[in-house]
Amino acid sequence: MRSDALTAALAGDSEATAVVLSALEDLIREYADSEEAKQIARVTLWAALPDFRGDGWQEFRAYARKVLESR
Repeated sequence: MRSDALTAALAGDSEATAVVLSALEDLIREYADSEEAKQIARVTLWAALPDFRGDGWQEFRAYARKVLESR
């Protein structure tokens, strides 16, 4: 994942957000077993984007994992 896509997603770019969520599909599948649960996970991650205060893709993946574990 390119950090510029993450940066753009954090700034509210909807296309970049779609790229970021697509790159997280493997993680989403770990926490969601149905299509409905996957959609809920995507929305949860989308809603959590503004709260991310880390730097870079690896930190964001760790943050995304924590978000999915806590829901």
